[in-house]
Amino acid sequence: KIYLNGSVFNKKIVLEQNGNSLVKSFGSNIYNAPASIINSGAGAMALASSICGINDTYNEEITFENTGSGGINVGSNYKDLYKKDVVINGTSIVFGQNGGAALFNGVIDQNIRGLASSLPVFKKLIINKQTADVRLEIPVVVGNAPDDSLILTKGEVYTSQSALLIINNQVKVFGASDKSFVNGPVKKIGNEDFIFPVGKDDSYRPIEISNAATPSGSDVFVAEFFDHEQSLGASFVDPPLKYISECEYWGLSAPSGTSSAKITLSWNSKTCDIDNDITKMHVAGWDGAKWISHGNSTYQGSKITGGTLTSAAAINTYQAFLIGSEVIPGYGPPVGFSFNNF
Repeated sequence: KIYLNGSVFNKKIVLEQNGNSLVKSFGSNIYNAPASIINSGAGAMALASSICGINDTYNEEITFENTGSGGINVGSNYKDLYKKDVVINGTSIVFGQNGGAALFNGVIDQNIRGLASSLPVFKKLIINKQTADVRLEIPVVVGNAPDDSLILTKGEVYTSQSALLIINNQVKVFGASDKSFVNGPVKKIGNEDFIFPVGKDDSYRPIEISNAATPSGSDVFVAEFFDHEQSLGASFVDPPLKYISECEYWGLSAPSGTSSAKITLSWNSKTCDIDNDITKMHVAGWDGAKWISHGNSTYQGSKITGGTLTSAAAINTYQAFLIGSEVIPGYGPPVGFSFNNF
């Protein structure tokens, strides 16, 4: 058994538990050197779990490795602080099991890496970095219950198709903005109303699913924003479309499930081709051969301040979406213009 209670580690250390019973550590440990914490036993290891304890602080790279059947609950009751890389090897590694959280706030880029099969679960993941970003090298799961959350304050989270950020059913996302979003694909489990916190190049550009026809906690969506012109094709046939965006689009796929949902797209002051008359804009989707109009049911904002646009009806074919228009941007009079003024 290993009890980690109020210690300061100034040299590299490997700590291994191999017992058969649950061991709860008090917490309040400070790691000033790289460390490895291993559970090779059948008993669970709970770190920073005492109701009288306090968080652990990892100032250097930390490795969590589960080779037994007991699992590791990290920062079970408290908000642990991570300043450098986190390496995760093995399944059944959960961060914040009993109300705790993991706060990434180092001043350099931080990587979450390890075995791709690990699928670590962060019950509450907080990104608040004054400089630099967080980069995923393995898939990471956020939450497994409705009270769990991803809190984005400052710093981007870089993901890829092989290292997805996976947000479970009913898990909430708070705080996404130009200062903090996911730069890369986000995988969403469940079809409840959800705003994907995606963006690129210091620009938060969400896409939303809403009003699913049949509620499902197992449908899967994957979304990503791209800040360049799509390469699927430039043809479109659905009147009244006359133009599709030449500078950005969203990928949105549904690899599992048959949900129909409304789609909401966004734009901001950096978007290159928004017309003055936003009432002429449409949600346009790629059907595999052409861009088709999904209309618009609601829109808000302006060309200057940014805004959102929602499709007219639920959509059941998902691949790519962008903003289309009934007019070519810049080729119509400004809103409110009248030739009677002359």
